[in-house]
Amino acid sequence: MDNEGTVFIKLDDYKDIVEIVGLAREQLAKAKAVLEKIESLKQQENSQIESWQISLVEIEKRMEDIDKKLAETESK
Repeated sequence: MDNEGTVFIKLDDYKDIVEIVGLAREQLAKAKAVLEKIESLKQQENSQIESWQISLVEIEKRMEDIDKKLAETESK
């Protein structure tokens, strides 16, 4: 029988390894959840910024209209 690829470990060590791997999986899941929350917040932030940009463009257009009307009134 070929034992070249066989590794023997103590049962206690195996249990520790399984526990550590389980903890690592939990931490990975937590990190993934945090990253998803950050991505969601980033999307909300980008949406809000886009809304502000649209509002500023609208305000700028209204200001230009006001400037034109004031210029027309001054020229009369």
